[in-house]
Amino acid sequence: MPPSVELDPKTHNATVELELKALFEDVKMDVEKIVVVGDAFEKLSVESADGKQILAKVSFRGNAKSPPESQHFLRMAFTDKYGKHVRDVPILVRNVPPLRAAPRKLTLVKQPDQTVFVSMALLGVFEKDKEVSIDIRHEDQVVGTVTTTPASDRLLSVKFTIDEKSPIWQLPSGVLKFSTASESVDVPFAFQE
Repeated sequence: MPPSVELDPKTHNATVELELKALFEDVKMDVEKIVVVGDAFEKLSVESADGKQILAKVSFRGNAKSPPESQHFLRMAFTDKYGKHVRDVPILVRNVPPLRAAPRKLTLVKQPDQTVFVSMALLGVFEKDKEVSIDIRHEDQVVGTVTTTPASDRLLSVKFTIDEKSPIWQLPSGVLKFSTASESVDVPFAFQE
């Protein structure tokens, strides 16, 4: 079973498949007494079951205001040679925010040396201290690629330089797409006159 479930950043829901197996011959699981406890739990459906193995799907639902993490439990009943038991198996539900940019709009100022230095942040969910590659595009043209390491699991600092060879240098304004391996965010830009 996964130790954590991540809600989709767009729909705020997730469905996971669980496989529960009895490890000892004397254990008999009661499929009628499996519940999920927690406020993001939506639905439990048992795909197949016998006393030794249960395959189930569990759906979770949150919203934009759900906490970043909440603890849920899969509560199950079983019997063995010592009698009846109830066990809680923890499930961590993470509400993954969509990738965002700060600032939300870039004002680019050309310097006398014909460069623009851009410093911004991407907000989302990252693995702290694991290098991330950011692809920067305007329409289908590559503006640049930045490789950086997040200092936290929620914030990634992005710094890069644009010069007169860039495909956006002569444009008054437009939209840059910042893409990680799994998601992207559009950021409008305008050159300051």
